[in-house]
Amino acid sequence: MPSQKVNKQFSVAKMARKLAKAKSAPITKAKAKSAPNTKLSGQKASSDNPPSSPLKALDAASSKPFNKMSKLSFERRISADLPQTSLFDIFSLFCPRQMVDDWVQYTNARYVKLPRHAEGPRTKRCRQNTWKPTSADEIYLFLGILIYMTVFPVPRVSLYWDTSSKTPNHPIARFMSRDRFQLLYRNFCTWDTDADVPGRLVFDKIHEWDEHVKSISTLYWRPASEISVDEAMIRFTGRSPHTVHLPSKPIPLGYKVWVVADSGYFLHWSLVVSCKRAWANRLQ
Repeated sequence: MPSQKVNKQFSVAKMARKLAKAKSAPITKAKAKSAPNTKLSGQKASSDNPPSSPLKALDAASSKPFNKMSKLSFERRISADLPQTSLFDIFSLFCPRQMVDDWVQYTNARYVKLPRHAEGPRTKRCRQNTWKPTSADEIYLFLGILIYMTVFPVPRVSLYWDTSSKTPNHPIARFMSRDRFQLLYRNFCTWDTDADVPGRLVFDKIHEWDEHVKSISTLYWRPASEISVDEAMIRFTGRSPHTVHLPSKPIPLGYKVWVVADSGYFLHWSLVVSCKRAWANRLQ
């Protein structure tokens, strides 16, 4: 039939065109690879010399290599003026003898001003009645025991003098009795109680010693080129209007302090006081 012949001729012609395109395709790709792309070359030329940029390209002869500045660094070190005779001489720099002598006078005077218990049979055995005036050597020993307690903490203070076989024997028990330590802990004073003013801040009572320790800390330590400024907490669970409660800190309750530190060594610090509480105390 004529219609079937026409369809066969059309399909044969279509197949012939597809074969011709398949044969000519690799030839055209090779030509495309060999032929230079004028559009790309024009883009490269325009990128080398951007017509819209007001800056001109530097000549290769006039350009100089960039020398990176070396980073300034200072190594931390201890001053050579630090005493080398004994550790007590180093400790005396932070607690000088003259200042400790003043603490002895303040402590002995404070015992007289503390309230007394009512007279009776119990007062004869009261620990407060066994008080004897202290001395500078005993105050140094008292401070050394406090440092020992921070290094070797126990649940209760009385355990340092416990002689049972279940607890370790601490050497501080040989130098001071438990009752004497508790008496000194109660009466120890670092400020002049005669010059005490109502509404005085807690930190004002240690201002003289605080400033002295700051000056010694910066005098005998050469910090490195990188130091840190951060907040810290001083643990205190007693009654004080200046304590801060920060649950997210390792020490949640105590006095808040801003410190400047280098490798764990405090160079300077500033005690933080709540403004509302400070003004309330001064108004009282």
